[in-house]
Amino acid sequence: MAREPIAVTPETIEARRSSARTAIIEAGLPDRTRTAAPGTYGITRTALDLLECLEAGLAAGLATREALLGRIARDRAVGFAAGEPTASERRFASAFGMLVACEELLGATDGLSDAVLPDRAFPPDEVLPVLSDEALGQALCRDLDGYLQHYHGHADPARRLGDEARLAACVRSHVKRTALSARAACSASEHQTLLDALAATTLRLPSVTYAGLERRAASDDEEPDLLDVAPEDIVGNAEVLAAGLKLARTVAAFDLAAGKNPRILDNPVLFVLGSPGCGKTVTAHAIGRAFLGLCRETGLPARFRVIRRTDWASHYQNKSASDLLRIFREEVFGFHGVCGCYWPDIDTAFAARSDPDIRSEEKSNLATLFGILDGTVGPRNGKWFLLCDANTTQMDDAMVSRLTQDPKIAKGPETAADYVRLLRDLKLRAFRPLLPPDPEWERIGETLADAALSGRAVAAIAGRIAAELQDVEEPPGFFAMSYEEKLEALRESAKPVDAGRVLEHVDHYVRFERDAADRAHSERFERRVEEIKRELSAQAAVIAQARSGQ
Repeated sequence: MAREPIAVTPETIEARRSSARTAIIEAGLPDRTRTAAPGTYGITRTALDLLECLEAGLAAGLATREALLGRIARDRAVGFAAGEPTASERRFASAFGMLVACEELLGATDGLSDAVLPDRAFPPDEVLPVLSDEALGQALCRDLDGYLQHYHGHADPARRLGDEARLAACVRSHVKRTALSARAACSASEHQTLLDALAATTLRLPSVTYAGLERRAASDDEEPDLLDVAPEDIVGNAEVLAAGLKLARTVAAFDLAAGKNPRILDNPVLFVLGSPGCGKTVTAHAIGRAFLGLCRETGLPARFRVIRRTDWASHYQNKSASDLLRIFREEVFGFHGVCGCYWPDIDTAFAARSDPDIRSEEKSNLATLFGILDGTVGPRNGKWFLLCDANTTQMDDAMVSRLTQDPKIAKGPETAADYVRLLRDLKLRAFRPLLPPDPEWERIGETLADAALSGRAVAAIAGRIAAELQDVEEPPGFFAMSYEEKLEALRESAKPVDAGRVLEHVDHYVRFERDAADRAHSERFERRVEEIKRELSAQAAVIAQARSGQ
């Protein structure tokens, strides 16, 4: 199971910029770049860009090292006992911070040079002191200055510095080799346990994510939990879909340069109530996909965060409040772009507040979380929105009052046409030629509507029909075919199903669901009877004891 991510916020990185700037100046890099590639009026634009990118990369590396050491200390903490990170852990944190600093610099300067980057690291004995230095900013800057000095006076004129192109190529070459060395240091056998722990989580910077030692753009990892569904795939729930898309479009209008949203967003929370299987989740995922797609078209950095029970629930009930607050502060409010969030079954998270064993400080934390919903915690800046849903409103009054300002009801498919579209046009669209002709679907749709089946039930019926269609003998050479060839071969071998067979599947599910409901009702009734018997027996025992004492 993946662990909670290590979040490095924009504010944390910004706070390290002054240290990075000091390291650059003390190493003499501004003078070195000026002399290595002199411009008409002194330092060139390329040299300034390199130094600015170096500052940003160092700040990210310093913040990463601090965040990693903080996580190590936090994971080790038990009660009031929190041991300091060991020397080996500090070396790993420094090497990883150096890797992040170098990777961020390379990413930021990708357009400054098209020279091929080296694929070999520095010799370990030369670079180890640099990687293990806790003052990684000063260490990297000093080493880079020495590298530039060497090539500035190189004996070979072809390799000697003298213009902006060679300066950029030289800086990127040094940083690339340092990154390779840092990667190798992090992968050393002494750090295997730490490397495994890092691989089990992710490091989230404002615009990128590190999965273990691998860097990837944040946009590549912002929708791993979303279903592959679009708004046009949603059947029913029109009111919920319209309200969610309106909210997403409002947030997508945010202007990063101006730092504000031209559209007014009074309430960034949309609460949806609906029975199990009515399509609440798929509708929210479709809104999330649409939101990310709209932001991607305009180049606006965006994230859509799904709050899962594993994000906050544990064997220790009181873990929930602090983790939820951290997620919102660091991953939603602290994201450098715009953010959408989906919190399914929100009633389960707040039901714990009524537990008589919950501690008073946890009630305070949950009260703080209520502030997320009513605007006292978290910025009302038009940069984020929250979709949340519940099956019932079995929550305390404080929670309900904050969620139901403008609630929407999700009903799922309702009409015969809805059911036909869901079953035939969406769930079984790959098998359309093998399905009953269009005139016969009116009867099928009416049967489904009369049974008032949920969208989840229709999906289960579609799965049974698809399995039957594909229950055929494989043709010769089937297992050597490509995916597309296998798919076509299965379609050609499949036998069509008629309306009667589709209705048999529907009837089978309806009878199964009814039997299951009857059994559940019977079990609840029997449990209640037993409870009443125990209560009466206890009352009889108390009365008998009272009489015997008289």
